[in-house]
Amino acid sequence: MGPSLNHLVVLEALLRTRSPTAAARELTVTQSAVSKTLAALRRDLGDPLLLRRGDAMLLTPRAERLAGPLAALLRSLRALITDSPSDPGPAVVVIAMRDQFVVSLGAALLRAVASGSPQTEVRFVSYDRERISDELARGAVDVAVAVDPPDRPGLRQALLYRERFVCVAPQQKRLTLRGYLAGSHVVATAHAGYSGIDTALAKMGHRRRIVAYTTYFGAALHLADELGILATLPSRVASSLPLRRLKVHPLPVALPGFACHMVWDARVDADVRSRWVRNAIRASAEGIADATGRKRLEHERAR
Repeated sequence: MGPSLNHLVVLEALLRTRSPTAAARELTVTQSAVSKTLAALRRDLGDPLLLRRGDAMLLTPRAERLAGPLAALLRSLRALITDSPSDPGPAVVVIAMRDQFVVSLGAALLRAVASGSPQTEVRFVSYDRERISDELARGAVDVAVAVDPPDRPGLRQALLYRERFVCVAPQQKRLTLRGYLAGSHVVATAHAGYSGIDTALAKMGHRRRIVAYTTYFGAALHLADELGILATLPSRVASSLPLRRLKVHPLPVALPGFACHMVWDARVDADVRSRWVRNAIRASAEGIADATGRKRLEHERAR
Protein backbone atom coordinates (compact mmCIF):
# COMPACT_ATOMS: atom_id res chain seq x y z
CA MET A 1 0.00 0.00 0.00
CA GLY A 2 1.45 3.37 -1.03
CA PRO A 3 1.52 6.73 0.74
CA SER A 4 -1.78 8.29 1.80
CA LEU A 5 -3.09 11.50 0.22
CA ASN A 6 -2.19 13.44 3.37
CA HIS A 7 1.37 12.16 3.15
CA LEU A 8 1.56 13.15 -0.53
CA VAL A 9 0.45 16.68 0.35
CA VAL A 10 3.27 16.89 2.89
CA LEU A 11 5.73 15.42 0.37
CA GLU A 12 4.79 18.04 -2.26
CA ALA A 13 5.39 20.85 0.25
CA LEU A 14 8.72 19.32 1.29
CA LEU A 15 9.95 18.89 -2.28
CA ARG A 16 8.94 22.44 -3.16
CA THR A 17 10.27 24.21 -0.06
CA ARG A 18 13.15 21.79 0.69
CA SER A 19 12.62 22.60 4.35
CA PRO A 20 10.65 20.71 7.04
CA THR A 21 10.29 24.00 8.92
CA ALA A 22 8.85 25.88 5.91
CA ALA A 23 6.62 22.96 4.97
CA ALA A 24 5.25 22.75 8.52
CA ARG A 25 4.55 26.49 8.58
CA GLU A 26 2.76 26.34 5.21
CA LEU A 27 0.66 23.33 6.22
CA THR A 28 -0.01 24.73 9.71
CA VAL A 29 1.29 21.61 11.47
CA THR A 30 4.26 21.03 13.76
CA GLN A 31 7.75 20.40 12.43
CA SER A 32 7.75 17.14 14.38
CA ALA A 33 4.67 15.96 12.43
CA VAL A 34 6.37 16.80 9.12
CA SER A 35 9.53 14.95 10.17
CA LYS A 36 7.52 11.86 11.14
CA THR A 37 5.72 11.95 7.77
CA LEU A 38 9.03 12.29 5.92
CA ALA A 39 10.32 9.22 7.78
CA ALA A 40 7.21 7.26 6.74
CA LEU A 41 7.57 8.41 3.13
CA ARG A 42 11.20 7.34 3.04
CA ARG A 43 10.15 3.94 4.28
CA ASP A 44 7.20 3.58 1.87
CA LEU A 45 9.11 4.76 -1.19
CA GLY A 46 12.45 3.19 -0.34
CA ASP A 47 14.31 6.46 -0.97
CA PRO A 48 15.71 9.18 1.34
CA LEU A 49 14.03 11.89 -0.83
CA LEU A 50 15.77 14.83 0.92
CA LEU A 51 19.34 14.82 2.24
CA ARG A 52 20.92 17.52 4.37
CA ARG A 53 24.10 19.15 3.06
CA GLY A 54 25.25 21.82 5.48
CA ASP A 55 22.43 24.32 5.91
CA ALA A 56 20.53 23.14 2.81
CA MET A 57 18.53 20.06 1.90
CA LEU A 58 19.04 18.46 -1.51
CA LEU A 59 16.58 16.33 -3.46
CA THR A 60 17.55 12.84 -4.49
CA PRO A 61 17.08 11.92 -8.20
CA ARG A 62 13.86 10.08 -7.28
CA ALA A 63 12.57 13.19 -5.49
CA GLU A 64 13.43 15.42 -8.47
CA ARG A 65 11.41 13.15 -10.76
CA LEU A 66 8.48 13.26 -8.33
CA ALA A 67 8.38 17.02 -7.67
CA GLY A 68 6.81 18.37 -10.88
CA PRO A 69 4.25 15.62 -11.58
CA LEU A 70 3.18 15.47 -7.92
CA ALA A 71 2.56 19.22 -7.78
CA ALA A 72 0.55 19.10 -11.02
CA LEU A 73 -1.47 16.13 -9.79
CA LEU A 74 -2.42 17.85 -6.54
CA ARG A 75 -3.36 21.06 -8.37
CA SER A 76 -5.66 19.08 -10.67
CA LEU A 77 -7.17 17.23 -7.73
CA ARG A 78 -7.86 20.48 -5.86
CA ALA A 79 -9.43 21.99 -8.99
CA LEU A 80 -11.62 18.92 -9.45
CA ILE A 81 -12.83 19.00 -5.85
CA THR A 82 -13.50 22.76 -5.81
CA ASP A 83 -14.84 22.80 -9.42
CA SER A 84 -12.75 25.87 -10.20
CA PRO A 85 -10.22 24.83 -12.85
CA SER A 86 -7.33 27.13 -13.63
CA ASP A 87 -8.54 27.25 -17.25
CA PRO A 88 -12.31 27.50 -16.70
CA GLY A 89 -13.45 27.63 -20.29
CA PRO A 90 -15.05 24.46 -21.71
CA ALA A 91 -13.40 22.73 -24.67
CA VAL A 92 -16.38 23.67 -26.86
CA VAL A 93 -19.15 26.18 -26.19
CA VAL A 94 -22.30 26.23 -28.36
CA ILE A 95 -24.23 29.51 -28.49
CA ALA A 96 -27.54 29.86 -30.30
CA MET A 97 -28.26 33.29 -31.76
CA ARG A 98 -29.65 34.99 -34.83
CA ASP A 99 -27.36 36.70 -37.30
CA GLN A 100 -27.71 40.18 -35.80
CA PHE A 101 -26.02 39.00 -32.60
CA VAL A 102 -23.24 37.17 -34.44
CA VAL A 103 -22.59 40.43 -36.31
CA SER A 104 -22.78 42.72 -33.27
CA LEU A 105 -21.48 40.47 -30.46
CA GLY A 106 -19.48 37.74 -32.19
CA ALA A 107 -16.06 39.37 -32.52
CA ALA A 108 -16.07 40.82 -29.00
CA LEU A 109 -17.20 37.47 -27.59
CA LEU A 110 -14.46 35.54 -29.39
CA ARG A 111 -11.87 37.97 -28.05
CA ALA A 112 -13.23 37.58 -24.50
CA VAL A 113 -13.17 33.80 -24.74
CA ALA A 114 -9.67 33.71 -26.22
CA SER A 115 -8.27 35.98 -23.50
CA GLY A 116 -9.64 33.76 -20.72
CA SER A 117 -9.43 30.30 -22.29
CA PRO A 118 -7.40 30.18 -25.53
CA GLN A 119 -8.21 26.50 -26.15
CA THR A 120 -12.00 26.98 -26.09
CA GLU A 121 -13.79 26.57 -29.42
CA VAL A 122 -16.94 28.64 -29.96
CA ARG A 123 -19.72 27.40 -32.22
CA PHE A 124 -22.47 29.82 -33.24
CA VAL A 125 -25.64 27.94 -34.22
CA SER A 126 -29.03 29.11 -35.44
CA TYR A 127 -31.58 30.15 -32.83
CA ASP A 128 -35.03 28.58 -33.16
CA ARG A 129 -37.55 29.65 -30.54
CA GLU A 130 -39.56 26.43 -30.84
CA ARG A 131 -36.55 24.17 -30.29
CA ILE A 132 -34.31 26.15 -27.97
CA SER A 133 -35.80 24.91 -24.66
CA ASP A 134 -35.17 21.29 -25.62
CA GLU A 135 -31.70 22.07 -26.98
CA LEU A 136 -30.71 23.79 -23.74
CA ALA A 137 -32.15 20.97 -21.62
CA ARG A 138 -30.25 18.31 -23.61
CA GLY A 139 -27.01 20.26 -23.52
CA ALA A 140 -26.93 20.56 -27.32
CA VAL A 141 -26.75 24.33 -26.76
CA ASP A 142 -25.00 25.91 -23.78
CA VAL A 143 -26.63 29.33 -23.87
CA ALA A 144 -28.82 31.36 -26.23
CA VAL A 145 -28.99 35.07 -27.02
CA ALA A 146 -32.44 36.15 -28.19
CA VAL A 147 -35.00 38.91 -28.56
CA ASP A 148 -37.91 36.53 -27.92
CA PRO A 149 -36.84 33.90 -25.36
CA PRO A 150 -39.55 31.37 -24.49
CA ASP A 151 -41.03 31.68 -21.01
CA ARG A 152 -40.92 28.03 -19.96
CA PRO A 153 -40.20 26.16 -16.71
CA GLY A 154 -36.56 25.23 -16.27
CA LEU A 155 -35.17 28.20 -18.17
CA ARG A 156 -33.21 31.10 -16.72
CA GLN A 157 -32.76 34.42 -18.48
CA ALA A 158 -31.03 37.74 -17.94
CA LEU A 159 -31.26 41.05 -19.75
CA LEU A 160 -28.09 41.81 -21.73
CA TYR A 161 -29.01 45.22 -23.15
CA ARG A 162 -31.77 47.26 -24.74
CA GLU A 163 -31.50 48.05 -28.42
CA ARG A 164 -32.80 50.82 -30.67
CA PHE A 165 -33.23 51.01 -34.42
CA VAL A 166 -31.34 53.30 -36.79
CA CYS A 167 -31.48 53.79 -40.53
CA VAL A 168 -28.58 53.59 -42.96
CA ALA A 169 -29.10 55.90 -45.95
CA PRO A 170 -27.02 57.70 -48.58
CA GLN A 171 -28.07 61.16 -47.37
CA GLN A 172 -25.34 63.22 -45.74
CA LYS A 173 -27.77 65.53 -43.94
CA ARG A 174 -30.23 64.46 -41.27
CA LEU A 175 -32.77 61.99 -42.61
CA THR A 176 -36.33 63.40 -42.67
CA LEU A 177 -39.57 61.43 -42.50
CA ARG A 178 -40.32 62.41 -46.08
CA GLY A 179 -36.93 61.13 -47.23
CA TYR A 180 -37.33 57.96 -45.20
CA LEU A 181 -40.72 57.12 -46.72
CA ALA A 182 -39.72 58.10 -50.27
CA GLY A 183 -36.52 56.03 -50.32
CA SER A 184 -36.17 52.42 -51.45
CA HIS A 185 -35.80 49.98 -48.53
CA VAL A 186 -34.33 46.51 -48.12
CA VAL A 187 -35.91 44.74 -45.16
CA ALA A 188 -34.87 41.92 -42.86
CA THR A 189 -37.91 39.69 -42.44
CA ALA A 190 -39.71 38.74 -39.24
CA HIS A 191 -37.61 35.56 -38.98
CA ALA A 192 -34.63 37.80 -38.19
CA GLY A 193 -36.22 38.65 -34.87
CA TYR A 194 -38.37 41.78 -35.23
CA SER A 195 -41.49 42.57 -37.29
CA GLY A 196 -42.86 45.71 -35.65
CA ILE A 197 -41.45 48.48 -37.86
CA ASP A 198 -44.09 48.45 -40.59
CA THR A 199 -46.85 47.81 -38.06
CA ALA A 200 -45.79 50.93 -36.15
CA LEU A 201 -45.56 52.97 -39.38
CA ALA A 202 -49.04 51.83 -40.46
CA LYS A 203 -50.53 52.99 -37.14
CA MET A 204 -49.12 56.45 -37.92
CA GLY A 205 -50.62 56.37 -41.41
CA HIS A 206 -47.25 55.83 -43.13
CA ARG A 207 -45.89 53.21 -45.51
CA ARG A 208 -42.34 52.82 -46.74
CA ARG A 209 -41.32 51.57 -50.19
CA ILE A 210 -39.80 48.10 -49.86
CA VAL A 211 -37.90 46.75 -52.86
CA ALA A 212 -36.31 43.62 -51.33
CA TYR A 213 -36.60 41.24 -48.40
CA THR A 214 -33.87 39.12 -46.86
CA THR A 215 -33.72 36.81 -43.86
CA TYR A 216 -30.65 38.40 -42.31
CA PHE A 217 -29.85 41.87 -40.97
CA GLY A 218 -26.24 41.53 -42.13
CA ALA A 219 -27.38 40.75 -45.68
CA ALA A 220 -29.81 43.69 -45.61
CA LEU A 221 -27.01 46.03 -44.62
CA HIS A 222 -24.72 44.69 -47.37
CA LEU A 223 -27.40 45.08 -50.05
CA ALA A 224 -28.31 48.59 -48.90
CA ASP A 225 -24.67 49.69 -48.95
CA GLU A 226 -24.02 48.09 -52.34
CA LEU A 227 -27.11 49.65 -53.96
CA GLY A 228 -27.20 52.96 -52.08
CA ILE A 229 -30.67 52.36 -50.64
CA LEU A 230 -32.09 52.37 -47.11
CA ALA A 231 -32.20 49.75 -44.38
CA THR A 232 -33.56 49.99 -40.84
CA LEU A 233 -31.37 48.00 -38.48
CA PRO A 234 -30.44 47.53 -34.81
CA SER A 235 -27.87 50.18 -33.94
CA ARG A 236 -25.22 47.62 -32.95
CA VAL A 237 -25.48 45.88 -36.33
CA ALA A 238 -25.11 49.18 -38.17
CA SER A 239 -22.09 50.06 -36.01
CA SER A 240 -20.38 46.68 -36.44
CA LEU A 241 -19.97 46.53 -40.23
CA PRO A 242 -18.06 48.97 -42.47
CA LEU A 243 -20.13 51.20 -44.79
CA ARG A 244 -18.90 52.54 -48.12
CA ARG A 245 -21.84 54.58 -49.41
CA LEU A 246 -24.21 54.94 -46.49
CA LYS A 247 -24.36 56.93 -43.28
CA VAL A 248 -26.05 55.94 -40.03
CA HIS A 249 -29.02 58.17 -39.16
CA PRO A 250 -31.44 58.34 -36.24
CA LEU A 251 -34.92 57.27 -37.29
CA PRO A 252 -37.16 60.23 -38.19
CA VAL A 253 -40.09 58.53 -36.41
CA ALA A 254 -40.38 57.11 -32.93
CA LEU A 255 -40.34 53.33 -33.23
CA PRO A 256 -40.14 50.87 -30.34
CA GLY A 257 -36.84 49.13 -29.74
CA PHE A 258 -36.35 45.73 -28.16
CA ALA A 259 -34.52 43.94 -25.38
CA CYS A 260 -31.79 41.35 -25.86
CA HIS A 261 -31.73 38.45 -23.39
CA MET A 262 -29.36 35.64 -22.52
CA VAL A 263 -31.06 32.28 -21.83
CA TRP A 264 -29.78 29.06 -20.25
CA ASP A 265 -31.11 25.91 -18.56
CA ALA A 266 -31.57 25.86 -14.79
CA ARG A 267 -29.52 22.65 -14.42
CA VAL A 268 -26.31 24.55 -15.31
CA ASP A 269 -27.14 27.63 -13.25
CA ALA A 270 -24.39 26.95 -10.68
CA ASP A 271 -21.93 25.22 -13.02
CA VAL A 272 -18.57 27.00 -13.02
CA ARG A 273 -17.98 26.57 -16.75
CA SER A 274 -21.46 27.74 -17.68
CA ARG A 275 -21.07 30.79 -15.44
CA TRP A 276 -17.76 31.52 -17.13
CA VAL A 277 -19.41 31.46 -20.57
CA ARG A 278 -22.28 33.67 -19.41
CA ASN A 279 -19.85 36.16 -17.89
CA ALA A 280 -17.92 36.29 -21.17
CA ILE A 281 -21.17 37.09 -23.03
CA ARG A 282 -22.07 39.79 -20.50
CA ALA A 283 -18.62 41.37 -20.77
CA SER A 284 -18.89 41.36 -24.57
CA ALA A 285 -22.31 43.00 -24.51
CA GLU A 286 -21.12 45.69 -22.10
CA GLY A 287 -18.07 46.38 -24.25
CA ILE A 288 -20.17 46.68 -27.41
CA ALA A 289 -22.58 49.03 -25.63
CA ASP A 290 -19.69 51.28 -24.57
CA ALA A 291 -18.22 51.27 -28.10
CA THR A 292 -21.61 52.02 -29.68
CA GLY A 293 -22.13 54.93 -27.31
CA ARG A 294 -18.73 56.37 -28.24
CA LYS A 295 -19.47 56.06 -31.96
CA ARG A 296 -22.86 57.70 -31.49
CA LEU A 297 -21.26 60.62 -29.63
CA GLU A 298 -18.59 61.02 -32.32
CA HIS A 299 -21.27 60.93 -35.01
CA GLU A 300 -23.34 63.60 -33.27
CA ARG A 301 -20.29 65.82 -32.81
CA ALA A 302 -19.43 65.50 -36.49
CA ARG A 303 -22.88 66.54 -37.70
